[in-house]
This record gives sequence, structure tokens and C-alpha cells, in this order.
Amino acid sequence: MKRILLISLIFLLYSIKGSAQSNTVLTGNVKDTFNSHPLDGATISFINIKDSSLLNFVRTDSTGNFILKNVSQGKYRLSASFTGFHTTWKNVEVIGEPSINLGGIFMRDKTVLDEIVVDAEKPPVVVNGDTLEFNAGAFATKPNAVVEDLLKKMPGVQVDKDGTIRVNGQRINKVFVNGKEFFTGDPKIATRNLPADVVDKVQVLKSNLISQNLQGLKMETVKQL
Repeated sequence: MKRILLISLIFLLYSIKGSAQSNTVLTGNVKDTFNSHPLDGATISFINIKDSSLLNFVRTDSTGNFILKNVSQGKYRLSASFTGFHTTWKNVEVIGEPSINLGGIFMRDKTVLDEIVVDAEKPPVVVNGDTLEFNAGAFATKPNAVVEDLLKKMPGVQVDKDGTIRVNGQRINKVFVNGKEFFTGDPKIATRNLPADVVDKVQVLKSNLISQNLQGLKMETVKQL
């Protein structure tokens, strides 16, 4: 009897541990509030409420659908952003379900004047054509951090030990600050010397070449340098 009881307790503890590390799949559909048309290419950002960190972001397909995989148990905020539309926010709680369908997420066109909508909170990520834009304020850094520390917190951005910056595996060759190339074009000079707290947003730019290689990072600051 004792042996059976011990096995039962072990199984129970294993089940509890497994549920805490659940890999839930989130799905949903983004639509225009005015005509219920699906929004193709809207950016879906997934944020941990506990520390306001950006966990992942995806884009909707041609039918407005999106899918977020491997979501652990916890409380989150989801934002939907799309050029010309007001950002929509939604609270999400995951408690171990295999899948959650968030249903329709409706966005209001900024050109519709039937009511006034104020966007008080910026989305952490916006994708506009070939430009990927990060809101620097969505990524918490320690006091006296430099831009390199900020970049390390952004999904898809990798900073090698030698300071080389890569986005989705592609190397960044130039850094622009307020529209001007920083010094000689060596990204490390900018990212290891500029304080993170002066940066308002970071844009990943692509060249206009057929190869579509990444051209550089463009940073807008909140203070005049």
C-alpha cells in the first residue's frame, strides 16, 4: 500500500510540473471593425505582464489569421498593430490548455471619424513593408546600459561577442542615428557607446537591392545628441 501511494504522489507531482510548462497554441483573427474584412500583415506582439518583456511577434496571413506556438502558463498582453489603424490590446491568461482560440480581434481605421480613439500605449513591434520597428520603451534595461544591451533583448536580434549585430541571421553593416550614418559606419562604435535610455525606437532597414539583404539599423532618439 505504501509503495502504491508513493508512486501515486510521484505521478501527481510530475503532472503538476508538466502542466506548468505547458506549450499552449494561441490562434486568432484580425479584422477591420468597420467592414469585418481580414487584415493581411498585421503585427501581433505577445508580452509577459510580469516583467513587460516581449516574448514573440508574428504577422497575420492573407485571411487575417495568426498562430503563436509554445506559450507557457501565465498572464500576457497581446497587441495588434497595422499601418493606418489604431493599436488594439487584449489580455490573455494561459492556464495549461493545449490551445486557445482568441476569436476575432477588431481594429479601428484611423480615417473613420465616428469617434475619437487615443493610442496611449505604443505596440512593441511594428512591421511596415520591409521595415521592422521596435519601440525601445518596451524593453527594460539596467541603469547605464548601452544600445548593445537594448538590442540583445529584441526578438530575432543577435549580438555576437565581437559586437557584430545580426537580425534573423543576417549581418547589420550600418547604423543610422536620427537619419545620419554614425561615424565610419562601424555598428559597434554606436551600439557600445550610445546610452540605451536616449533611444526612442529602432528600425531594421532593408536595401532596395534584389538580394534584399539587411542594410542597417536606424535609431531615433528622444534627446538631441
